[in-house]
Amino acid sequence: MESLQLGSILIGIGIAVSSYHINRIFSGKPRIEYFIGVVCGLLFLNIGSNLVATGLHERIDKKNTPQP
Repeated sequence: MESLQLGSILIGIGIAVSSYHINRIFSGKPRIEYFIGVVCGLLFLNIGSNLVATGLHERIDKKNTPQP
């Protein structure tokens, strides 16, 4: 699996996990587990964005590298 694909998947998972736990925090009595869920979702989002940036950088380098 390419880093671009894996990064996109992790961004989607991070958004879903964070939004679910933020919704749980605002809908009732907040518990520590919800805050941990938000942090984990943000971690997935951050790792995914770095993987997407790496994938895009690899594609640009491949296109700009002169072919022998």
